[in-house]
Amino acid sequence: MEDNDQNVTIRSHPGPQTDYLSSPADVVWFGGSAGGGKSYALLLIPLRFINVPDYYCLLFRRHQTEVSLPGGLVDESKKIYPLLGGEYYSASKTWIFPSGAKIVLRGLELIDDVFQYKGVQVNHIGFDEVTSFDEFQYTYLFSRVRSTNKIRGRVFATTNPQSEGWVKDWIKDLWLDEDGYVKPDMSGKVMWYLRLGDDVHWYETREEAVRSGVEDFGLEPSEVLPTSFSFVRSSLSDNPSLGADYKAKLLSMPEKDRMELLSGCWNFDSSRGIYFKRDWVDLIEPTQVPLTKFKKVVISVDLAASPPSSNNKDPDWSVFLKMGLDEHGYVYVLDMVRFRDTIGNVKKEMRRYAEKNGTSIPWIIPMDPGGHGKHAFQDHVKNLSGFVVKKAKTEKSKLERFLPFASMAEHGLVKVVKYDWNNAFFQELEGFIGDGKRKDDIVDACSDGFKELNGGVQVPTDFSLNISSMTGENIWNM
Repeated sequence: MEDNDQNVTIRSHPGPQTDYLSSPADVVWFGGSAGGGKSYALLLIPLRFINVPDYYCLLFRRHQTEVSLPGGLVDESKKIYPLLGGEYYSASKTWIFPSGAKIVLRGLELIDDVFQYKGVQVNHIGFDEVTSFDEFQYTYLFSRVRSTNKIRGRVFATTNPQSEGWVKDWIKDLWLDEDGYVKPDMSGKVMWYLRLGDDVHWYETREEAVRSGVEDFGLEPSEVLPTSFSFVRSSLSDNPSLGADYKAKLLSMPEKDRMELLSGCWNFDSSRGIYFKRDWVDLIEPTQVPLTKFKKVVISVDLAASPPSSNNKDPDWSVFLKMGLDEHGYVYVLDMVRFRDTIGNVKKEMRRYAEKNGTSIPWIIPMDPGGHGKHAFQDHVKNLSGFVVKKAKTEKSKLERFLPFASMAEHGLVKVVKYDWNNAFFQELEGFIGDGKRKDDIVDACSDGFKELNGGVQVPTDFSLNISSMTGENIWNM
């Protein structure tokens, strides 16, 4: 494929990857399964413009560490860009070409990281695996795309299937059939949309979008600015260079991964209930709680500080989880408070809930690493002056921390009191798989609370372990 305006030739195998590279749409997504050359195609797109002195392109992964991993954007770009005169500056993760054109590879760890680019003007933005990004990050960075050098501003993204989330919501009505597969006749088709408030309206042509904006929504013609969008289906068969070995690896994966990464199915969600099932626990009435037989009761928390807004419709939750351990080694989930508000109101609710439950129950609050985490923890200790506050360390992965509690539930040692918060509690725990893409606020509170009930010692997830070799005060040596 050649761009006649620039003296650069890009060659790729025929098929969907070429459709992605040559699509005329303002926004183009490329995905559907593994092995289609998605990330490689994302790296090729800016090469058309490396002879333009002020060309600027940003390519993102969600986590900064992913950018530099083997096979990541940095690793793969080093196989291509030096051939065209690109020089890599590792400190800023920036490629600079002889003309002065720049391609920058970055991570967006936190939602607020997008504000680092406030005031920046770029020609193109690319998201590698867009399902890992928050929708606000994606939409905010649209405002950074400019056409200041006669190069049309555009947004590109790659994606694998995900059974739930904003990415699927964006394409499901037009591009997916009822079984969750991309419709063959829609792959590569360009559609137009208007975003009015939180609603997205789709049209076959730009003219139809403009007419609808004027006639249906009362806008002036100059106010109607439709955006073109295309989704291009990728699959392993589009990239024969990977060979049979790669396909064999995909075939050996669990069913969920095979259906998504090999078959390209967006509806498959066997992930629910992998580590926790609500059927494992005993739901009890409040009157069945053995109030006088608890060895220990704690309130564990996971804290957030943002109410829903137009910029962030689905922020994290603040969770207070009251848990107890009885004299027979059973864990009770006694109460849960879950809400989203500003940090000031979160602190007020913490104080109110502490006064309601009394000074004999310790609070378990996580302390994130670094100076900011220490300062935030100390602020909560001051807020709960007069109550016992203990620190929850978060050095292990979320999944490692959750498995001991899940193991107790699997073996019938967890009881949950019936209340209206039960559905939210079970829904999050059943959906948790440790990939960081779903809410895990309740999960974290469970993990920290259970660890404290167990004397701060992590219980084994394999009941065949030699219990006598374990130390510390826990339910195994009572």
